[in-house]
This record gives sequence, C-alpha cells and structure tokens, in this order.
Amino acid sequence: MEHCAINPERVLVITPKGSSIEALRDGDYRVCWASGLCQTVTGLHRANSLLYWHEENSP
Repeated sequence: MEHCAINPERVLVITPKGSSIEALRDGDYRVCWASGLCQTVTGLHRANSLLYWHEENSP
C-alpha cells in the first residue's frame, strides 16, 4: 500500500516563534507576529480544510 504524504486539503502556516493565530467569525484566520504585524488568511473553510500551525524554532 502506497502512503501519500501530501494532503491537498491541508494548509500549513509557519510563523516565527512568539506569533499567535486565531479563528475569525467568517472562517478566516488572523495571524499576528511577535512584532505586532498581523495578516488575515482567507480562503480556508473549516468544513473541508484542516489548518496546521507550526512555530519556527529560530528567533
């Protein structure tokens, strides 16, 4: 049986250490870096997509 490591329904968000991410009302996500800069990530739908969040180990 073949194992596929790539899941087209998965979205990976990698942010610097100290960042935060929150789910917004319309299904979007707000990502804020430790510096205070924030960005809204759109196009993600919790019903059919999974969001993976990973903080980088480097400062």
